[in-house]
Order: sequence, then C-alpha cells, then structure tokens
Amino acid sequence: MMAKLDFGWAVRGGSADAGGGTRVTLTHQQIADLVAPSGSIIACDPLEATGTVPFAIPVPPGRYPVLLCIAHFVAQADQRVAASIVQFGHRPPIRWELAVGRELAGRTLPAGERFGYGVDSGLGCFMDSVAAQAFMALQDTDDDCLEELGEKLEETHVPTWGWATVVADVTSGANVVCFHAGWGDGFYSSYLGLDETGGIACLLTDFGIVRT
Repeated sequence: MMAKLDFGWAVRGGSADAGGGTRVTLTHQQIADLVAPSGSIIACDPLEATGTVPFAIPVPPGRYPVLLCIAHFVAQADQRVAASIVQFGHRPPIRWELAVGRELAGRTLPAGERFGYGVDSGLGCFMDSVAAQAFMALQDTDDDCLEELGEKLEETHVPTWGWATVVADVTSGANVVCFHAGWGDGFYSSYLGLDETGGIACLLTDFGIVRT
C-alpha cells in the first residue's frame, strides 16, 4: 500500500526527523514574491531551464509569496533548505498530490517513476513560463547574467544556503526566484497542496532533508 503524501511538516514548522536519529528544527523565511503573468509555473534548476515545461495545472496570474522551510541541524551548526513553497491562498493544505508537467496531464506514471527535476548547479527555482523564455534568452545574450545571479546569492548567503531573485522580463516583471537545494545536486519532486475545497493552496518542492 502506497504511503500517504504528507508535507505538513513543511507548512507547520516545529521539528522533524532527518534520518539517522537526527532531529532538525524547522523555520520559515519569506524570500520574495513570484511574479506570474501567465500563471503557468515551472520548477527547475535555473541554469538548466532549456526544455522545461510548466506544471499541468495553472494558477491565476498574479504575485505569490515564496517561502523557504529551513532545517536547522543544531549540533552541526548547519542549515539547509528542506522545502520551497509558493503560496496561492490562505486556506491550509489538507492533502497533497504529485505535481506533473502538462505533457503528462491525465497520464499515469509507470511504477517506480516520479516527475521532478534534476539539479546540477546546487540551485532550484520557481518561475513563470514568461520568465523562463526571457531568462533563457538572457543567458544567451548577456555574458554577465549568471555572474550577477551568483553575486545576489552571495548577498543573502548564510551557512549553507542563500537565495536570489532576478527580473527576467522587464515588461511584465516576471522573475526567477532561486534558492539552494537541500544538500545540493540531486533529483527533486514538487507537490500540490490542496485545501478543503480542492483548490490549490500551495506548490512545494521537497529537497529530501526531512523523512516523510
């Protein structure tokens, strides 16, 4: 029997099991608003955005707060981004489902497979599809684009994570909200948190720090 998805720890905070007998303290930090002019949201490694597609279920265009759930390893004096969250409403999520790309809408994934994205730069992000197109074009035409992103990450850095936001499309204000991903490189899935009405309360990417 498949275990029930539960990412309540990321929403509630408090403490959680990180495996190996280690407990972590969870706190939240709101880092930026995600500007989504189309409502088609993408989660990916911002330096590997080519070919990425939006999630199957769009949200209304708008501005949405992005929060990071930070896991504090007190004994090791270490901090890691355990989850990144885009909030779409004020009702709390009561159930969760895997967020899949629109090309998989209505399809069942083969047993043992899951939808997600690979990280090779140590970073994850959220962005609207408008920002994705503009950001990829910016990387092709502006040699300083990625250097500026690195500088912004350094401005917010604490051991061992940071975040940055880059306006990719000046006309709409569509931006890329970046953050360090858990332990770094890996494969990470995102999930829709649904409220009591079935509406989308949030979108969450789990970075594998907390045992669920």
